[in-house]
Amino acid sequence: MELNSPKAAVRSATFFRPSAVITFITISALVLVSFFMVINTANAANSCTPERKVFTNKQQFISETRATSASGPLPRLGWITPEFQANPNLKIRVGSVRFSANSWWMGGDCRWDWCDWTPLMPNEIAIDYEEDLNIDLDQPSYAVGFDFVEPANYDHYTSGHPKPTYIDTTFSVILLMNGQYVDSFTYNSPDGVLAFNGFRTSSPFNRVEIRDLSRGGDDEFFGEVYASTDPNCAPDLVVSCFADPSFANVNQQVIFKPIITGGTGTNTLNWSGACSGIGQNCPRFFNSPGNYTTFLTVTSGNQTEQTSCSVNINQSCTFTGNKVCQGDAVYNVDSCGNKTLDQTCSQNQICQQNGNSATCVNQAQFQCSDGIDNDNDGATDFPSDFSCSSATDNDEMFPKAQCQDGLDNDNDGMVDYPQDIGCTSKQDNNEFNAVITCSQNSQCGTNGYTGSPVCQNGNVWQNFTTYTCQN
Repeated sequence: MELNSPKAAVRSATFFRPSAVITFITISALVLVSFFMVINTANAANSCTPERKVFTNKQQFISETRATSASGPLPRLGWITPEFQANPNLKIRVGSVRFSANSWWMGGDCRWDWCDWTPLMPNEIAIDYEEDLNIDLDQPSYAVGFDFVEPANYDHYTSGHPKPTYIDTTFSVILLMNGQYVDSFTYNSPDGVLAFNGFRTSSPFNRVEIRDLSRGGDDEFFGEVYASTDPNCAPDLVVSCFADPSFANVNQQVIFKPIITGGTGTNTLNWSGACSGIGQNCPRFFNSPGNYTTFLTVTSGNQTEQTSCSVNINQSCTFTGNKVCQGDAVYNVDSCGNKTLDQTCSQNQICQQNGNSATCVNQAQFQCSDGIDNDNDGATDFPSDFSCSSATDNDEMFPKAQCQDGLDNDNDGMVDYPQDIGCTSKQDNNEFNAVITCSQNSQCGTNGYTGSPVCQNGNVWQNFTTYTCQN
């Protein structure tokens, strides 16, 4: 290391800080940060295999792995005391993480004119000479990540101490489970920024060994540690497929279609066999009869599933001349029941079914869809006019609704709308009076004569109706 290294210069002045005092400060700080001990333990028993991945975006890492802070914000401990440096089995615990290294710091020393080594990250871990850091996790994890700064120039150091020679450094990250190798990665972070490095692997680990491959002795700094014990596996990938239609004629298009559930949501499809391709669907024409099978392979993340589906091409399927309406279109129907488009009705047409035949007809041909009130009853066309049974009904006059048929259907002496109080309009087909809830007689009706006067025994008689409230 250069003689003007800030770490070397400060370390030479450690006689001002008795080890007993440093040990006391270390223990006190560790008590304070114990509240930050958080690690994600959800679904730790999941037996699926997560996808191996490297992250440089912290938010993406946290979102995809469900990681939380394992260390919490790092405390300012200053220079780690000699007894910890001399014995690699002695580790500094912060939250649910234990750190160990040779000749290292956690945060700067405010008494030496700086409280942090870099303004980009508070209370960073700084290591003298080669930056080799060990991180032991309390629980087996599938993902780990940490904040990291590699200065690009002197401006990324705090003032108050000498500046080291800058070396662009590559690091390895080795993951171990109870001392056994699990996986390894390398990284080289961008310079002069607060970076993040995250790693997810397919097997659990409980120790992370970060090694300075450049062995340059310059400065890089480590920060807060995140971890996840959640394998965060995608749901099981389930794949099937089908042919549309499943029975077809020679030279009729058949489309093989997938049904996919589970997985990551990002799928790669590969069709082979009777139909080949890599698209979402696989279309094909067959020029001879027979049973044809297509195979489908779907890959989603680290899951791959295969399936197959078949179509029966039948030479005996012939067009019968039968046609059916489907929406506003006419379809031919063959002897196998398959439908092929024959005609799409224009904007002012509808499809009319007549037995085994169907055709597009102009809506204006029918009274119930011509836009005219043909019977002058105040209602126009289907479904507004009671007399119309459909848009293709050509009689808007009959049958009549009870409230315009000229009959006293409920024998109450009143006929049709608006005379009969049971009618709400001419299109009302129920002339019977609605049940009236009342509190006084006048709410039920107005007393008065009804019908025509008649002569009887030399006198003139006329019916008189009175209303009495009876709930």
